[in-house]
Amino acid sequence: MTALRGRAAVPPRRRTGATFRALGLALAGALCLVGFTALPASASVGTTYIEGDIVGGSVVTGVIPSGTGDVDIMNFNYYSTLAACEADPSRNAAQRVVSGSTTTTLPTTGAAVAFSWVNAAHTMAGSSVCYEFTDAPPVFTTSPTVALDGPPQVDVSVAAAVTGGDPAADVTTKTYQWTLDGDDIDGATSATYTPVPSDAGHDLAVSVTSSVDGYVDDLTSSVESMVAKGAASAVDAPTITGPAVAWSTLTCTSEELDATYRWLVGDEEVGTGSTYMVWPDDVGSAITCEVTVARDGYEDAVATADSAVAVRATLPPYTLTLSGHAVVGGTITATGQQQAPRTSVRVSPRSTSSTTWKWLRDGKVIRKAIPFNTYTPVAADYGHTITAVMIVKDMGYKTARAEATSEVVGVKGLQVSAPEKVAAGRKVTVTISNLVPGEDWTLALGNGSWSRSGTASARTTERALTVTLPKRLSYTGARRLVLTQGERTAATGFTFTNG
Repeated sequence: MTALRGRAAVPPRRRTGATFRALGLALAGALCLVGFTALPASASVGTTYIEGDIVGGSVVTGVIPSGTGDVDIMNFNYYSTLAACEADPSRNAAQRVVSGSTTTTLPTTGAAVAFSWVNAAHTMAGSSVCYEFTDAPPVFTTSPTVALDGPPQVDVSVAAAVTGGDPAADVTTKTYQWTLDGDDIDGATSATYTPVPSDAGHDLAVSVTSSVDGYVDDLTSSVESMVAKGAASAVDAPTITGPAVAWSTLTCTSEELDATYRWLVGDEEVGTGSTYMVWPDDVGSAITCEVTVARDGYEDAVATADSAVAVRATLPPYTLTLSGHAVVGGTITATGQQQAPRTSVRVSPRSTSSTTWKWLRDGKVIRKAIPFNTYTPVAADYGHTITAVMIVKDMGYKTARAEATSEVVGVKGLQVSAPEKVAAGRKVTVTISNLVPGEDWTLALGNGSWSRSGTASARTTERALTVTLPKRLSYTGARRLVLTQGERTAATGFTFTNG
Protein backbone atom coordinates (compact mmCIF):
# COMPACT_ATOMS: atom_id res chain seq x y z
CA MET A 1 0.00 0.00 0.00
CA THR A 2 3.04 2.25 0.00
CA ALA A 3 3.20 4.77 -2.79
CA LEU A 4 6.73 6.06 -3.09
CA ARG A 5 7.06 8.97 -5.42
CA GLY A 6 9.50 11.72 -4.65
CA ARG A 7 12.84 13.34 -4.99
CA ALA A 8 15.57 13.67 -2.43
CA ALA A 9 17.87 16.72 -2.30
CA VAL A 10 21.53 16.59 -1.24
CA PRO A 11 23.50 19.60 0.01
CA PRO A 12 26.47 20.92 -1.98
CA ARG A 13 30.01 20.19 -0.87
CA ARG A 14 30.77 21.94 2.37
CA ARG A 15 32.97 25.04 2.09
CA THR A 16 35.13 26.67 4.77
CA GLY A 17 36.84 29.91 5.59
CA ALA A 18 36.44 33.06 3.53
CA THR A 19 34.92 31.21 0.62
CA PHE A 20 31.99 30.01 2.76
CA ARG A 21 31.48 33.43 4.24
CA ALA A 22 31.47 34.98 0.85
CA LEU A 23 28.93 32.56 -0.49
CA GLY A 24 26.84 32.20 2.69
CA LEU A 25 24.05 34.62 1.84
CA ALA A 26 23.85 33.56 -1.78
CA LEU A 27 23.80 29.85 -0.84
CA ALA A 28 21.07 30.37 1.70
CA GLY A 29 18.91 32.11 -0.84
CA ALA A 30 19.53 29.40 -3.37
CA LEU A 31 18.56 26.67 -0.90
CA CYS A 32 15.28 28.34 -0.13
CA LEU A 33 14.50 28.38 -3.82
CA VAL A 34 15.47 24.84 -4.81
CA GLY A 35 14.65 22.97 -1.52
CA PHE A 36 17.66 20.62 -1.40
CA THR A 37 17.48 19.26 -4.90
CA ALA A 38 20.68 17.12 -4.70
CA LEU A 39 20.85 13.59 -3.16
CA PRO A 40 23.22 13.01 -0.21
CA ALA A 41 26.31 11.02 -1.02
CA SER A 42 25.09 8.08 1.14
CA ALA A 43 21.57 7.92 -0.29
CA SER A 44 20.30 6.51 -3.52
CA VAL A 45 17.14 6.76 -5.51
CA GLY A 46 14.50 4.36 -4.09
CA THR A 47 15.86 4.41 -0.52
CA THR A 48 13.02 4.36 2.04
CA TYR A 49 13.27 7.34 4.37
CA ILE A 50 9.87 6.78 5.98
CA GLU A 51 8.93 3.46 7.61
CA GLY A 52 5.33 2.37 7.89
CA ASP A 53 2.31 2.21 5.63
CA ILE A 54 2.06 5.50 3.75
CA VAL A 55 -1.71 5.56 4.16
CA GLY A 56 -3.88 8.22 5.70
CA GLY A 57 -4.24 7.76 9.44
CA SER A 58 -1.14 5.55 9.73
CA VAL A 59 1.74 6.15 12.08
CA VAL A 60 5.03 6.52 10.21
CA THR A 61 8.61 7.07 11.30
CA GLY A 62 11.28 9.05 9.55
CA VAL A 63 14.61 7.26 9.21
CA ILE A 64 17.91 9.01 8.51
CA PRO A 65 20.02 7.31 5.82
CA SER A 66 23.23 5.76 7.04
CA GLY A 67 26.37 7.84 6.56
CA THR A 68 24.58 11.13 7.07
CA GLY A 69 26.41 11.85 10.30
CA ASP A 70 24.99 13.44 13.41
CA VAL A 71 21.54 14.87 12.83
CA ASP A 72 19.47 16.88 15.28
CA ILE A 73 17.02 18.76 13.07
CA MET A 74 14.17 16.79 11.51
CA ASN A 75 10.69 17.66 10.40
CA PHE A 76 7.51 16.44 8.68
CA ASN A 77 5.52 18.81 6.44
CA TYR A 78 2.24 17.99 4.74
CA TYR A 79 1.06 19.07 1.24
CA SER A 80 -2.09 18.76 -0.75
CA THR A 81 -0.26 17.15 -3.66
CA LEU A 82 3.06 15.57 -4.38
CA ALA A 83 3.82 18.35 -6.85
CA ALA A 84 3.28 20.96 -4.15
CA CYS A 85 5.70 19.12 -1.90
CA GLU A 86 8.35 18.91 -4.57
CA ALA A 87 7.94 22.56 -5.49
CA ASP A 88 8.24 23.87 -1.92
CA PRO A 89 11.72 25.38 -1.45
CA SER A 90 11.27 25.70 2.32
CA ARG A 91 10.40 22.20 3.34
CA ASN A 92 13.67 22.04 5.22
CA ALA A 93 12.19 24.27 7.92
CA ALA A 94 12.87 21.60 10.53
CA GLN A 95 12.45 21.61 14.27
CA ARG A 96 15.04 20.39 16.70
CA VAL A 97 14.62 16.87 18.11
CA VAL A 98 16.75 14.78 20.40
CA SER A 99 16.96 11.49 18.52
CA GLY A 100 17.90 10.20 15.10
CA SER A 101 14.27 9.68 14.01
CA THR A 102 10.85 11.13 14.56
CA THR A 103 7.29 9.81 14.27
CA THR A 104 4.06 11.29 12.99
CA THR A 105 0.48 10.23 12.33
CA LEU A 106 -0.55 10.95 8.77
CA PRO A 107 -3.81 12.80 8.10
CA THR A 108 -6.69 10.57 7.09
CA THR A 109 -7.14 12.41 3.81
CA GLY A 110 -4.65 11.43 1.14
CA ALA A 111 -1.97 14.03 0.32
CA ALA A 112 1.83 14.28 0.40
CA VAL A 113 4.35 14.41 3.20
CA ALA A 114 7.95 15.64 3.27
CA PHE A 115 10.54 14.34 5.69
CA SER A 116 13.52 16.72 6.14
CA TRP A 117 16.69 16.63 8.18
CA VAL A 118 19.76 18.82 8.75
CA ASN A 119 23.10 17.78 10.20
CA ALA A 120 24.25 18.73 13.69
CA ALA A 121 26.67 21.40 12.50
CA HIS A 122 23.76 23.59 11.38
CA THR A 123 25.54 24.42 8.18
CA MET A 124 22.29 24.10 6.25
CA ALA A 125 23.62 20.83 4.85
CA GLY A 126 20.57 18.58 4.81
CA SER A 127 18.01 16.91 2.63
CA SER A 128 14.30 16.07 2.38
CA VAL A 129 12.11 13.49 0.72
CA CYS A 130 8.54 13.79 -0.57
CA TYR A 131 6.04 10.93 -0.43
CA GLU A 132 2.51 10.74 -1.68
CA PHE A 133 -0.04 8.78 0.43
CA THR A 134 -3.58 7.65 -0.16
CA ASP A 135 -6.71 8.26 1.86
CA ALA A 136 -7.30 6.08 4.93
CA PRO A 137 -9.65 3.20 4.05
CA PRO A 138 -12.98 2.98 5.91
CA VAL A 139 -13.27 0.99 9.12
CA PHE A 140 -15.98 -1.47 10.08
CA THR A 141 -19.11 0.34 11.16
CA THR A 142 -19.72 -2.38 13.76
CA SER A 143 -17.21 -4.97 14.85
CA PRO A 144 -18.43 -8.55 14.80
CA THR A 145 -19.06 -10.43 18.03
CA VAL A 146 -16.54 -13.15 18.80
CA ALA A 147 -17.28 -15.87 21.37
CA LEU A 148 -16.47 -19.48 22.07
CA ASP A 149 -19.16 -21.98 21.13
CA GLY A 150 -18.89 -23.70 24.52
CA PRO A 151 -16.88 -23.84 27.71
CA PRO A 152 -13.32 -24.92 26.92
CA GLN A 153 -12.19 -28.28 28.27
CA VAL A 154 -9.10 -30.40 27.75
CA ASP A 155 -9.44 -32.76 24.76
CA VAL A 156 -12.73 -31.14 23.65
CA SER A 157 -12.68 -29.07 20.47
CA VAL A 158 -13.96 -25.51 20.85
CA ALA A 159 -14.76 -23.20 17.95
CA ALA A 160 -14.72 -19.44 17.44
CA ALA A 161 -18.25 -18.19 16.83
CA VAL A 162 -18.21 -14.94 14.81
CA THR A 163 -21.54 -13.18 14.37
CA GLY A 164 -22.88 -9.76 13.43
CA GLY A 165 -20.73 -6.84 12.36
CA ASP A 166 -20.99 -4.30 9.57
CA PRO A 167 -19.85 -5.41 7.03
CA ALA A 168 -21.55 -8.65 8.02
CA ALA A 169 -19.44 -11.50 9.35
CA ASP A 170 -20.54 -13.84 6.56
CA VAL A 171 -18.96 -11.70 3.84
CA THR A 172 -15.61 -11.21 5.53
CA THR A 173 -12.43 -13.18 5.30
CA LYS A 174 -11.29 -14.25 8.74
CA THR A 175 -8.01 -15.22 10.29
CA TYR A 176 -7.70 -16.62 13.79
CA GLN A 177 -5.22 -16.59 16.62
CA TRP A 178 -5.86 -18.48 19.84
CA THR A 179 -4.28 -17.19 23.04
CA LEU A 180 -3.65 -18.62 26.49
CA ASP A 181 -3.41 -16.13 29.35
CA GLY A 182 -3.02 -13.44 26.68
CA ASP A 183 -0.09 -15.10 24.88
CA ASP A 184 -0.36 -16.47 21.34
CA ILE A 185 -0.48 -20.25 21.06
CA ASP A 186 1.97 -21.34 18.39
CA GLY A 187 0.23 -22.83 15.38
CA ALA A 188 -3.28 -22.24 16.77
CA THR A 189 -4.63 -20.26 13.81
CA SER A 190 -7.71 -22.18 12.72
CA ALA A 191 -11.34 -21.60 13.58
CA THR A 192 -11.22 -24.43 16.16
CA TYR A 193 -8.84 -25.37 18.92
CA THR A 194 -8.59 -28.43 21.14
CA PRO A 195 -7.07 -27.61 24.55
CA VAL A 196 -4.22 -29.83 25.72
CA PRO A 197 -3.66 -30.97 29.33
CA SER A 198 -1.20 -28.18 30.08
CA ASP A 199 -3.92 -25.61 29.22
CA ALA A 200 -6.09 -26.67 32.17
CA GLY A 201 -6.63 -23.86 34.64
CA HIS A 202 -5.52 -21.16 32.19
CA ASP A 203 -7.60 -18.57 30.33
CA LEU A 204 -8.33 -19.32 26.68
CA ALA A 205 -9.46 -16.72 24.12
CA VAL A 206 -9.46 -16.26 20.35
CA SER A 207 -8.73 -13.14 18.34
CA VAL A 208 -10.42 -12.89 14.94
CA THR A 209 -9.21 -10.54 12.22
CA SER A 210 -12.01 -9.78 9.76
CA SER A 211 -10.98 -8.51 6.32
CA VAL A 212 -13.06 -6.96 3.51
CA ASP A 213 -11.58 -5.36 0.40
CA GLY A 214 -11.40 -1.61 0.82
CA TYR A 215 -11.75 -1.67 4.64
CA VAL A 216 -9.29 -1.50 7.46
CA ASP A 217 -8.98 -4.96 9.02
CA ASP A 218 -11.05 -5.41 12.17
CA LEU A 219 -9.50 -7.27 15.13
CA THR A 220 -11.95 -8.57 17.74
CA SER A 221 -11.20 -10.92 20.64
CA SER A 222 -13.45 -13.16 22.67
CA VAL A 223 -13.82 -13.02 26.41
CA GLU A 224 -11.31 -15.26 28.18
CA SER A 225 -12.64 -18.52 29.59
CA MET A 226 -10.79 -20.85 31.92
CA VAL A 227 -9.99 -24.24 30.47
CA ALA A 228 -11.55 -27.02 32.54
CA LYS A 229 -9.79 -30.29 33.24
CA GLY A 230 -10.48 -33.14 30.89
CA ALA A 231 -12.92 -35.86 31.80
CA ALA A 232 -11.55 -38.62 34.00
CA SER A 233 -10.53 -41.76 32.18
CA ALA A 234 -12.07 -45.10 33.08
CA VAL A 235 -10.29 -47.06 35.79
CA ASP A 236 -10.88 -50.74 36.50
CA ALA A 237 -12.24 -51.55 39.94
CA PRO A 238 -9.59 -52.73 42.41
CA THR A 239 -9.52 -56.16 44.01
CA ILE A 240 -9.77 -56.76 47.76
CA THR A 241 -8.20 -59.88 49.25
CA GLY A 242 -8.19 -61.11 52.82
CA PRO A 243 -10.98 -61.92 55.29
CA ALA A 244 -13.27 -59.14 56.46
CA VAL A 245 -12.71 -60.23 60.05
CA ALA A 246 -11.74 -58.07 63.01
CA TRP A 247 -7.97 -57.84 63.48
CA SER A 248 -7.35 -59.32 60.02
CA THR A 249 -5.66 -57.43 57.18
CA LEU A 250 -7.31 -56.56 53.88
CA THR A 251 -5.18 -55.87 50.81
CA CYS A 252 -6.36 -53.71 47.90
CA THR A 253 -4.78 -54.19 44.47
CA SER A 254 -5.14 -52.01 41.38
CA GLU A 255 -3.69 -52.41 37.91
CA GLU A 256 -2.95 -48.68 37.88
CA LEU A 257 0.70 -48.21 38.87
CA ASP A 258 0.22 -44.61 39.99
CA ALA A 259 -2.95 -45.21 41.98
CA THR A 260 -3.40 -43.95 45.52
CA TYR A 261 -5.57 -45.80 48.02
CA ARG A 262 -7.92 -44.96 50.82
CA TRP A 263 -10.30 -47.04 52.91
CA LEU A 264 -13.81 -46.03 53.92
CA VAL A 265 -16.52 -47.35 56.18
CA GLY A 266 -19.64 -45.65 54.93
CA ASP A 267 -18.57 -42.10 54.10
CA GLU A 268 -15.85 -41.98 56.74
CA GLU A 269 -12.22 -42.39 55.77
CA VAL A 270 -10.58 -44.91 58.08
CA GLY A 271 -7.22 -45.52 56.43
CA THR A 272 -4.86 -45.00 53.51
CA GLY A 273 -2.40 -47.20 51.68
CA SER A 274 -2.95 -50.54 50.00
CA THR A 275 -3.56 -52.49 53.24
CA TYR A 276 -6.01 -52.03 56.08
CA MET A 277 -6.50 -53.82 59.38
CA VAL A 278 -10.15 -54.44 60.20
CA TRP A 279 -11.07 -52.86 63.53
CA PRO A 280 -13.77 -54.07 65.92
CA ASP A 281 -15.70 -50.87 65.23
CA ASP A 282 -15.96 -51.96 61.58
CA VAL A 283 -17.94 -55.08 62.46
CA GLY A 284 -21.32 -55.02 60.77
CA SER A 285 -20.23 -52.79 57.90
CA ALA A 286 -18.70 -53.38 54.48
CA ILE A 287 -15.27 -51.80 54.01
CA THR A 288 -14.63 -49.89 50.79
CA CYS A 289 -11.29 -49.57 49.02
CA GLU A 290 -11.14 -46.47 46.81
CA VAL A 291 -8.36 -46.03 44.25
CA THR A 292 -7.63 -42.66 42.68
CA VAL A 293 -5.53 -42.04 39.58
CA ALA A 294 -4.44 -38.42 39.11
CA ARG A 295 -3.26 -37.16 35.72
CA ASP A 296 -2.20 -33.59 34.97
CA GLY A 297 -4.94 -31.71 33.19
CA TYR A 298 -7.65 -34.28 33.91
CA GLU A 299 -10.18 -34.89 36.62
CA ASP A 300 -9.15 -37.61 39.05
CA ALA A 301 -10.29 -41.07 38.01
CA VAL A 302 -11.84 -43.02 40.88
CA ALA A 303 -12.89 -46.65 41.24
CA THR A 304 -14.04 -48.60 44.30
CA ALA A 305 -14.56 -52.11 45.58
CA ASP A 306 -16.38 -53.33 48.70
CA SER A 307 -15.41 -56.11 51.05
CA ALA A 308 -17.87 -58.47 52.63
CA VAL A 309 -19.57 -57.24 55.79
CA ALA A 310 -16.97 -57.34 58.55
CA VAL A 311 -17.51 -59.88 61.33
CA ARG A 312 -15.91 -60.65 64.67
CA ALA A 313 -12.93 -62.95 64.85
CA THR A 314 -13.20 -66.37 66.43
CA LEU A 315 -11.08 -67.12 69.47
CA PRO A 316 -9.27 -70.46 69.48
CA PRO A 317 -11.25 -72.91 71.64
CA TYR A 318 -10.54 -73.41 75.33
CA THR A 319 -10.26 -76.67 77.25
CA LEU A 320 -11.68 -76.57 80.76
CA THR A 321 -10.61 -79.04 83.48
CA LEU A 322 -11.88 -79.51 87.04
CA SER A 323 -9.77 -80.45 90.02
CA GLY A 324 -10.50 -80.94 93.72
CA HIS A 325 -13.27 -82.98 95.40
CA ALA A 326 -16.87 -83.02 94.35
CA VAL A 327 -18.09 -83.46 97.90
CA VAL A 328 -20.12 -81.27 100.13
CA GLY A 329 -17.75 -78.86 101.77
CA GLY A 330 -14.98 -79.66 99.36
CA THR A 331 -13.50 -77.33 96.73
CA ILE A 332 -13.82 -77.67 92.96
CA THR A 333 -11.35 -75.63 90.90
CA ALA A 334 -11.83 -74.93 87.18
CA THR A 335 -8.81 -74.23 84.96
CA GLY A 336 -9.10 -73.03 81.34
CA GLN A 337 -6.41 -73.47 78.71
CA GLN A 338 -6.56 -72.07 75.17
CA GLN A 339 -5.87 -74.83 72.71
CA ALA A 340 -3.92 -72.62 70.25
CA PRO A 341 -2.44 -69.10 70.30
CA ARG A 342 -4.25 -66.27 68.60
CA THR A 343 -3.08 -65.77 65.05
CA SER A 344 -4.24 -62.16 64.61
CA VAL A 345 -2.08 -59.17 65.42
CA ARG A 346 -3.34 -57.17 68.35
CA VAL A 347 -2.78 -53.45 67.97
CA SER A 348 -4.07 -52.42 71.38
CA PRO A 349 -1.23 -51.94 73.88
CA ARG A 350 -3.44 -53.19 76.71
CA SER A 351 -5.35 -56.40 77.09
CA THR A 352 -9.10 -56.15 76.61
CA SER A 353 -9.84 -59.76 77.45
CA SER A 354 -12.25 -60.59 80.28
CA THR A 355 -13.25 -63.95 81.76
CA THR A 356 -16.39 -64.65 83.78
CA TRP A 357 -17.56 -67.85 85.46
CA LYS A 358 -20.84 -69.58 86.08
CA TRP A 359 -21.59 -72.71 88.12
CA LEU A 360 -24.51 -74.99 87.29
CA ARG A 361 -26.26 -77.72 89.27
CA ASP A 362 -27.62 -80.30 86.87
CA GLY A 363 -27.53 -77.65 84.12
CA LYS A 364 -29.23 -74.88 86.10
CA VAL A 365 -27.41 -71.76 87.26
CA ILE A 366 -26.54 -71.75 90.94
CA ARG A 367 -27.49 -68.17 91.71
CA LYS A 368 -25.62 -67.94 94.99
CA ALA A 369 -22.39 -69.26 93.52
CA ILE A 370 -19.57 -66.73 93.58
CA PRO A 371 -18.47 -66.07 89.95
CA PHE A 372 -14.91 -67.25 90.45
CA ASN A 373 -13.15 -70.31 89.14
CA THR A 374 -13.65 -72.18 92.45
CA TYR A 375 -16.79 -73.57 94.01
CA THR A 376 -17.60 -75.28 97.31
CA PRO A 377 -20.49 -77.73 97.03
CA VAL A 378 -23.23 -77.40 99.64
CA ALA A 379 -25.73 -79.87 100.97
CA ALA A 380 -28.14 -79.04 98.18
CA ASP A 381 -25.54 -80.22 95.67
CA TYR A 382 -25.39 -83.71 97.17
CA GLY A 383 -26.31 -86.24 94.56
CA HIS A 384 -26.12 -83.76 91.69
CA THR A 385 -23.47 -82.85 89.13
CA ILE A 386 -21.75 -79.48 89.13
CA THR A 387 -20.79 -77.81 85.87
CA ALA A 388 -18.25 -74.99 85.54
CA VAL A 389 -18.77 -72.56 82.64
CA MET A 390 -15.95 -70.22 81.51
CA ILE A 391 -16.98 -67.24 79.33
CA VAL A 392 -14.20 -65.30 77.56
CA LYS A 393 -14.87 -61.95 75.89
CA ASP A 394 -12.37 -59.87 73.93
CA MET A 395 -12.70 -56.80 71.73
CA GLY A 396 -13.32 -57.79 68.14
CA TYR A 397 -13.83 -61.49 68.95
CA LYS A 398 -16.83 -63.68 69.27
CA THR A 399 -17.53 -64.77 72.83
CA ALA A 400 -15.77 -68.04 73.67
CA ARG A 401 -17.37 -70.58 76.04
CA ALA A 402 -16.04 -73.73 77.66
CA GLU A 403 -17.67 -76.16 80.11
CA ALA A 404 -16.67 -79.02 82.35
CA THR A 405 -18.87 -81.16 84.62
CA SER A 406 -17.94 -82.86 87.87
CA GLU A 407 -18.95 -86.25 89.17
CA VAL A 408 -22.03 -86.56 91.33
CA VAL A 409 -21.42 -84.63 94.51
CA GLY A 410 -20.96 -86.77 97.57
CA VAL A 411 -20.04 -86.14 101.20
CA LYS A 412 -16.90 -86.54 103.19
CA GLY A 413 -16.47 -89.20 105.80
CA LEU A 414 -18.85 -89.11 108.74
CA GLN A 415 -17.47 -87.24 111.77
CA VAL A 416 -18.42 -86.78 115.40
CA SER A 417 -16.65 -84.68 118.02
CA ALA A 418 -17.13 -84.10 121.74
CA PRO A 419 -15.20 -82.60 124.70
CA GLU A 420 -12.41 -84.72 126.13
CA LYS A 421 -14.11 -84.92 129.55
CA VAL A 422 -17.82 -85.30 130.12
CA ALA A 423 -19.46 -85.09 133.54
CA ALA A 424 -22.43 -87.25 134.23
CA GLY A 425 -25.69 -85.36 134.30
CA ARG A 426 -24.20 -82.30 132.69
CA LYS A 427 -25.06 -80.88 129.25
CA VAL A 428 -22.46 -81.35 126.62
CA THR A 429 -22.25 -80.21 122.97
CA VAL A 430 -21.56 -82.88 120.42
CA THR A 431 -20.99 -81.96 116.75
CA ILE A 432 -21.86 -84.40 114.01
CA SER A 433 -20.60 -83.62 110.46
CA ASN A 434 -20.73 -84.82 106.88
CA LEU A 435 -24.22 -86.17 107.19
CA VAL A 436 -26.01 -87.28 104.07
CA PRO A 437 -28.90 -84.87 103.66
CA GLY A 438 -32.29 -86.42 104.34
CA GLU A 439 -30.99 -89.68 105.88
CA ASP A 440 -31.50 -90.85 109.50
CA TRP A 441 -28.63 -90.90 111.94
CA THR A 442 -28.05 -92.31 115.44
CA LEU A 443 -25.68 -91.10 118.13
CA ALA A 444 -25.10 -93.57 121.02
CA LEU A 445 -22.70 -94.46 123.80
CA GLY A 446 -20.46 -97.30 122.91
CA ASN A 447 -22.07 -99.63 125.36
CA GLY A 448 -25.50 -98.84 124.07
CA SER A 449 -26.75 -97.45 127.37
CA TRP A 450 -27.67 -94.09 125.82
CA SER A 451 -28.62 -92.95 122.33
CA ARG A 452 -30.27 -90.18 120.33
CA SER A 453 -31.40 -90.14 116.70
CA GLY A 454 -32.63 -87.75 113.99
CA THR A 455 -32.78 -87.00 110.26
CA ALA A 456 -30.09 -84.94 108.46
CA SER A 457 -31.26 -81.61 107.05
CA ALA A 458 -31.38 -81.07 103.31
CA ARG A 459 -29.69 -77.72 103.77
CA THR A 460 -26.63 -78.67 105.82
CA THR A 461 -24.44 -81.66 106.45
CA GLU A 462 -23.38 -80.60 109.91
CA ARG A 463 -25.26 -80.35 113.20
CA ALA A 464 -24.33 -79.35 116.72
CA LEU A 465 -26.24 -81.33 119.37
CA THR A 466 -26.59 -80.38 123.01
CA VAL A 467 -27.08 -83.58 124.96
CA THR A 468 -27.15 -84.64 128.64
CA LEU A 469 -25.61 -88.00 129.36
CA PRO A 470 -26.94 -90.17 132.21
CA LYS A 471 -25.99 -89.12 135.75
CA ARG A 472 -24.67 -92.49 136.69
CA LEU A 473 -22.97 -94.98 134.52
CA SER A 474 -21.91 -98.41 135.55
CA TYR A 475 -18.41 -97.29 135.73
CA THR A 476 -16.23 -94.30 135.12
CA GLY A 477 -13.34 -93.99 132.73
CA ALA A 478 -12.97 -94.04 129.01
CA ARG A 479 -16.10 -94.02 126.94
CA ARG A 480 -17.00 -93.67 123.27
CA LEU A 481 -19.71 -91.86 121.31
CA VAL A 482 -20.64 -93.63 118.08
CA LEU A 483 -22.40 -91.89 115.15
CA THR A 484 -24.16 -94.09 112.64
CA GLN A 485 -25.83 -93.13 109.32
CA GLY A 486 -26.68 -95.95 107.02
CA GLU A 487 -23.60 -98.04 106.62
CA ARG A 488 -21.27 -95.27 107.69
CA THR A 489 -20.03 -94.89 111.25
CA ALA A 490 -17.80 -92.52 113.14
CA ALA A 491 -16.72 -92.48 116.78
CA THR A 492 -14.97 -90.26 119.27
CA GLY A 493 -13.63 -90.98 122.77
CA PHE A 494 -14.04 -89.04 125.97
CA THR A 495 -13.47 -89.48 129.68
CA PHE A 496 -16.62 -89.89 131.76
CA THR A 497 -16.76 -88.91 135.38
CA ASN A 498 -19.62 -89.24 137.82
CA GLY A 499 -21.06 -85.92 138.94
